[in-house]
Amino acid sequence: MSSEMQRIRDIRTIARYGEHEAPEAFAGVTRGGEDEDAILVGFTSDAEAHLARLRERVEQPGHLRLFPARRTLLELRRSDEQMLYEAEKYRFDTDGFVVDGSGIEIERNAIVWDVFARDREAVAEFVRKRYGDILEIEFFDFPPFERKQVSCSAFDVSDGGRVMRVAYTTEASFREVEITSTETKDKVKIELWVQEYQGTSILEVRPAWVEVQLEEPVGDRRVIDGLSGATVPRVAPAS
Repeated sequence: MSSEMQRIRDIRTIARYGEHEAPEAFAGVTRGGEDEDAILVGFTSDAEAHLARLRERVEQPGHLRLFPARRTLLELRRSDEQMLYEAEKYRFDTDGFVVDGSGIEIERNAIVWDVFARDREAVAEFVRKRYGDILEIEFFDFPPFERKQVSCSAFDVSDGGRVMRVAYTTEASFREVEITSTETKDKVKIELWVQEYQGTSILEVRPAWVEVQLEEPVGDRRVIDGLSGATVPRVAPAS
């Protein structure tokens, strides 16, 4: 059997031991960072005793190394689930940052967020106060938004037909919406643009409305979707 297969088997053995025989202390197992052969394992208590037991069970005992841990894997998993729910709610336009990824870093014994922020120092301070040192931040630099055109699905009017309210479908990744109208004698063309976040996002799709002021009442003119070229249907205003 190759050394690589032995390492894989050893990691599985350690994970089973930790999760079934020492869940109250097990902080996880992972491969070594700079040392490709090392297998790192952590315990919050009695670490040396657990390490000694594991060395009797694995095929490559000389490759086992301890990493310091204050939190168990169970604690990290529970916290990661709770924090992920909050991470998905942060918005760049209102909160000044977005979370592109979240996960448990075993060797760091922490949860790590990948974050794009307007003000890194302010976000780091906010995270430290709200979550403590269980959460660490990795900032990234690429712009998270891209301008994207979307279709409108319906419209209604008010103010004698001069104010048009246009419906479109918004996703969790969308931010600010822009609307423009181009009027001719027989039609009104509507174009909708959104700022779309280019990272991961929760699956959330919902209807939304945006208003535009027309130069003349819409009257009997056709309303055209600027993206598809299709005629946009008029709906009765909500009562």
